[in-house]
Amino acid sequence: MARLAGRLLSFAATLVAISLVTFLLLRLTPGDPASLSAARGLRPGQVNAAAAQQFREELGLDRPLGVQWVGWLRRSATFDFGTSWRTGLPVIAEIGQRLPATVGLNATALLLACLAGVVSGVFFAAHRGRALDRIGAALTFVSLALPSFALGTAALLLFGGGRYFDLIPVQGLRSEGFEAMPLARRLADLAWHAAAPVVVLSCGSLASFSRTVRAGMVEALQQDFVLAARARGLSERAVLFRHALSNSLLPLLSQLGLSLPMLVSGSAIIERLFGIPGLGQLLFEAVLSRDYAVIMGVVTVVAVATVGGMLLADLLSALLDPRLRSRQ
Repeated sequence: MARLAGRLLSFAATLVAISLVTFLLLRLTPGDPASLSAARGLRPGQVNAAAAQQFREELGLDRPLGVQWVGWLRRSATFDFGTSWRTGLPVIAEIGQRLPATVGLNATALLLACLAGVVSGVFFAAHRGRALDRIGAALTFVSLALPSFALGTAALLLFGGGRYFDLIPVQGLRSEGFEAMPLARRLADLAWHAAAPVVVLSCGSLASFSRTVRAGMVEALQQDFVLAARARGLSERAVLFRHALSNSLLPLLSQLGLSLPMLVSGSAIIERLFGIPGLGQLLFEAVLSRDYAVIMGVVTVVAVATVGGMLLADLLSALLDPRLRSRQ
């Protein structure tokens, strides 16, 4: 119980620190809403100093930084992230509109990466030192080194838009007339549109998970309990999946928590490439227009998901591994 309380306090402190650092970085970055897009409806070249100053006062940017941050922190505790100056909508409403697409994409990509990573990691560990293992190591190295935006761009050029092939849609998650389709066809249409971005998003995590599982499996296969299981005449399949695998998955739990921020940051680019109206695209648009309220809101949501995932992974590791519980 004391460990859980300590973790929760650390959770809260981390979120406060992230909000402070993000807030200061935004304010130190050259340009603000008034200087970039300025007074509502006027083009930047038409904006004079008086209008820009009035716009700053309306947004509260003329107050001291400490007062601005404390005020934002107080409001965010009640999930009031302010109002977007671009759209005039509450930030929480904009996040709510965009969140389902991002959660669906990232959850599917993470599940795919996890399942494929476990299977490939076990396979390569069972064939360690052989040609298949060396080929797998080369593929994981290439996958880790290849940026998601490069892979997404290549997928669009090769398989979308009809330049070489016309196998994947290039924009959005829905076809025209989606609402009038039967349920089965709507699900198939969503899957068709989401397939390419999900695969692109999962590639880096899949390679990382595969390497983690392989390393854990290789280490577990050399332990005494595995040798004893083989001495009792158990099949290689039983040794791999009933004994070695369960002991090699603990590092994967921690890695799953750490994968959340990388997936979301990568999805910002992928959503932009594939025209998906998700949280990543919202953040991208907000950064370009210096929409501080939206940026702070999105970063806070991502930070909560990230720190929460790490906390959950830590608690699950302690629950599944008696050695970690004994150290507490």
